[in-house]
Amino acid sequence: VGNEMRLVDLKIEDVAFGGKGVAREQGKAVFVPYTIEGELVSAEIVREKKQFAEADLVEVKQSSPNRVAPKCPYFGRCGGCAYQHIDYQHQLAIKWRQVRDALQRIGKLKDVPMRPIIPSPRQYAYRNRITVHAQDGVIGFFRRDSHRLLGIERCPISRDEVNHALAALRAKEYVRDGHYTLRTASEPRVFSQINDEVAQALRDLIIDLVPPNQDLLIDAYCGAGFFGKALLDKFLRVIGIDWDRFAIAGAK
Repeated sequence: VGNEMRLVDLKIEDVAFGGKGVAREQGKAVFVPYTIEGELVSAEIVREKKQFAEADLVEVKQSSPNRVAPKCPYFGRCGGCAYQHIDYQHQLAIKWRQVRDALQRIGKLKDVPMRPIIPSPRQYAYRNRITVHAQDGVIGFFRRDSHRLLGIERCPISRDEVNHALAALRAKEYVRDGHYTLRTASEPRVFSQINDEVAQALRDLIIDLVPPNQDLLIDAYCGAGFFGKALLDKFLRVIGIDWDRFAIAGAK
């Protein structure tokens, strides 16, 4: 019978880019969301492809010491977040490995001299903007792996001002179907990093890396000039290049 539920017991060996745990079954990779390497789980195979399979988590039989309770009531149903079941230090370790693996596998670089990841000072309430969708009176994010909407009252990874904007949108009597980008008041309408504090740390790092008394900086894809402006006093000339006229106006 093609539709019968196939339950398998798996040992999670790794966490892939995107946050799904990877196990092996009969030599084939099986991706299971909301798991951590080292865990023993039972899962239901939901999609079977030639090279790999996808499964839904049914039960964690032996859990990782790095497993924590997610702080968001929508986690697991909402398609926005993939790592909230993992403690933050371990999330950083996983992402560090993912970057290294990509540089080795795709970039063909043998020994990559990688610094430790710079952590975010806030694990929650850091996003300076979100884009929510409205359809038939439901306002929120898409559910995981589907085009159905999940109504969201408050997004815990977003800053308070963003959540105030979400509450104001939800309070309207009529909201047209479509996409709505909600921002903190300080956030410009051009591309900028989503996490202000980490962006600041990144900028400080770049400033420290660049020696003084340089001739020319070309900031390609400069956006509103976040990095270029920070380096003005180290170069005789700074040239920013972008094709978004709003970003160029912001940079000027």
